[in-house]
Amino acid sequence: DANHIQLVEDLRDIGAYVQDLADVGGETLDLLVFWRGRCIPVEVKPEGAENRLTVSERIAIKAMARQGVLPIVATCIEEVLAEWPEE
Repeated sequence: DANHIQLVEDLRDIGAYVQDLADVGGETLDLLVFWRGRCIPVEVKPEGAENRLTVSERIAIKAMARQGVLPIVATCIEEVLAEWPEE
């Protein structure tokens, strides 16, 4: 996604440690973001395609939710910050 690199840079700029897993594929979401004492998976989508998840992404999100992990689907850092849990 065109916004992928920008989102990673923006997250790192605020002090987050980001593992970019976009090339792993399968039932792996794009990013693992470590920030403010939490680690949350983030799926990066282009603007306007936030609801267009692949079958593998949907499977991964459901599996994570069953374990109490709620991934974030976002197009930009503002969306990540809006969904990030309070401390």
